[in-house]
Amino acid sequence: MKTGRSLAVPEHLKNVHLRTAGEGKKPNSTYVYPHDHQGHHVGQEYVPTANRYYEPDGQGYERTILSRMNEWASVEKQGEDESK
Repeated sequence: MKTGRSLAVPEHLKNVHLRTAGEGKKPNSTYVYPHDHQGHHVGQEYVPTANRYYEPDGQGYERTILSRMNEWASVEKQGEDESK
């Protein structure tokens, strides 16, 4: 069995349509649906971690992946700048 840190599910990702213990929650309006936005990417954090599990090296098709990841980083930076 592997052990590790378990992270809590962010509120904006929880299924608010399920009722638990008789308490219903109102839908959370902080979730942003990526497919409603250009490029199908938004700067919303889904898992609160700074870990990076993949780093493309720019060879072959990884050049395309690296380009897309750089675009995403730009979108995320814009979101951070706008929130300040």
